[in-house]
Amino acid sequence: MAAYPAGARIEIDAGAKECVVDVSGGTAKVSLAAAVIVTNRAGRAATPDRGKAPWHLPIDTANDGTCQIVVYMTDDTQIGRVEDRAPIRLTVGATTVELEQREDRHGAVIAADIYERGGKRMLRIRGDGHRHGISALCRKEGLPLETFIDVRRREQPEHRSEPYQDRRPGHGDATGSGSGIIVSAEHVVTNAHVVRGSRSQTVHASGGDHAARVVSVDERHDLALLHVPGLAGQAIAIDATGSSYLGEEVMAAGYPLRDILNDDLKITRGNISSLRGTHGDVTTLQFTAPIASGSSGGAVVSMRGGLTGVVCSALAHETIRSHGGTSEGVNFAIKASLAVEMMAAAGIDGIQRLDAGAAAMTPQELSRLLQRSVVAITIR
Repeated sequence: MAAYPAGARIEIDAGAKECVVDVSGGTAKVSLAAAVIVTNRAGRAATPDRGKAPWHLPIDTANDGTCQIVVYMTDDTQIGRVEDRAPIRLTVGATTVELEQREDRHGAVIAADIYERGGKRMLRIRGDGHRHGISALCRKEGLPLETFIDVRRREQPEHRSEPYQDRRPGHGDATGSGSGIIVSAEHVVTNAHVVRGSRSQTVHASGGDHAARVVSVDERHDLALLHVPGLAGQAIAIDATGSSYLGEEVMAAGYPLRDILNDDLKITRGNISSLRGTHGDVTTLQFTAPIASGSSGGAVVSMRGGLTGVVCSALAHETIRSHGGTSEGVNFAIKASLAVEMMAAAGIDGIQRLDAGAAAMTPQELSRLLQRSVVAITIR
């Protein structure tokens, strides 16, 4: 079968109701899906098929409608590209075409456009796409990401996507643990994935153990807010000004591996290595201070004592190594400004903000602050 290059136009059956999309060959273990995006006078709508190939997509070119056929990775946080599963074949009616192989690296490929012109229905080969996957496509085209993938179950490039499993003998019915940050007199911020699926949460602070209640969850940004009556500790000042810079020295604090390393707070030191996360995600930053399972929900703070980010993940070493690379010290935190937005939406008053003129603290002062402001969380 001849492969068609980008720009090629093929007349196809005007009465066909669907386009069948298939992929074959290649060795990549990435999961793909396909979708059709229909644009007409009524607006834009997308119909995805997340099952296994071949995918059957409804097409409609009435009322000057144009259909974009998209093939994309279902988890664009992972390493891979659609082209590793090429060639892409499109079948409309009795016509089957194959896209020419390209060397581009895309997480989402716009395979073709289908439209009507001069009484004929045409298929135009595209083959261009978005390096950063379906998320970038949705941002560019103004489409809801939830239409294409289940954001709530979207995997993150971390050591664990669930709370750390505490295996201490006699630890009751605890199912996992994580870290949290005191942000007001009775509120703690942590990751959504730390409390996801739990029946109850207990916050362990310097003043003892406290029953907590989830009051707000932001699954998209992996944040959760807990109400903890009677909480003892110090609310940390939040630096939501976006003043962090590349190379800035930071400390990370949390409670990793509690069954192995005991219940003491662990503090590590490093730098901000990027102001963006995976695939250019501007809601996260990258830092080098070492973390481990159970650090999720912990604090990344500047040397001035301001909360810069909420620890959320570390790049999965096994994924990178399977592609011949290494990934030491590649850790991510959700920017503190998003935590402020969630707190404001929950109606929390008196959010502590870092004074713009705050001076740098000594390591000893910062250590004492973190011991008062970062807590352990047990979930059941």
